[in-house]
Amino acid sequence: MSYSSLALSIAQLDAVIRDCVITVSRAPSPTFTLARIEYSAVPKKARVMTIPDGARLILSLAKEIQDAQRHRMLMWDRQTGNRAPFASDRAALAGYHATPMDRRTETRSESSVLKAAKRAMRHGGSGGSTWKVEFGGDALVGYEETPRRFTEWKRGNPYSRVADDHVIHIPTRWWLRVARIGDGSGVVGGRLVLDARRIFRTADGDRAIYSATIARPGRGYTAVVEQAFISCWSDVANIRNSFRDAANERVPDAIRQRDIAAKEIARLEALDEAALANLVF
Repeated sequence: MSYSSLALSIAQLDAVIRDCVITVSRAPSPTFTLARIEYSAVPKKARVMTIPDGARLILSLAKEIQDAQRHRMLMWDRQTGNRAPFASDRAALAGYHATPMDRRTETRSESSVLKAAKRAMRHGGSGGSTWKVEFGGDALVGYEETPRRFTEWKRGNPYSRVADDHVIHIPTRWWLRVARIGDGSGVVGGRLVLDARRIFRTADGDRAIYSATIARPGRGYTAVVEQAFISCWSDVANIRNSFRDAANERVPDAIRQRDIAAKEIARLEALDEAALANLVF
């Protein structure tokens, strides 16, 4: 029953039955017993049908109301893109636990690298995009992006289409290798990190340099894979062409400003403690 038809049917009901329908529809799970109890509470002179018939009618309309409300909420969510809080996180966690133990590392690496690749690489041709992740040793690391042209017929007319096919070759534990680089997403400076090995780190761990294999968009729907070095300052990362450039890199402005802010906070906290001490003593 459509929403307008349901509204018309309820409007044509006797006021007493309409109140019962609305009351029963607000229950989490309407039942015949609940509908019978509601209609039995109506004075006998106000009843227009027997109690069983009235209860069946009330229950039927109450369920129709709930179905209509669910449908309208679903359509609203689809139109506005609303999702329940943490819905995607719960779905990802459920999928992770549903994966066999020996496949969980690959599954996590695959989902993470696909998300990173869609951020860094050119995709979305008129013919769509295909993605494939292959796992192997360090020697097999790479990125292949191939344009594929084909003709699509619509209403008797030919349309030229270009699809982009992506094949990503990464180590099985890829997500662990990029977890401490930058924000941990696998994207640094707009480029995709395919593999990384740490070759230098300070004692406090805030400064590190990685030898990395990275991929960047080439001409059209192609990819360029190259070797580079990643200079890391805490959670700030930059790509450099040589180890010397990475080692001689100046402290990034973001880190410098953060250090200045931390010193200022420490100074203010010290002043607050001194002021409190003077008040106490």
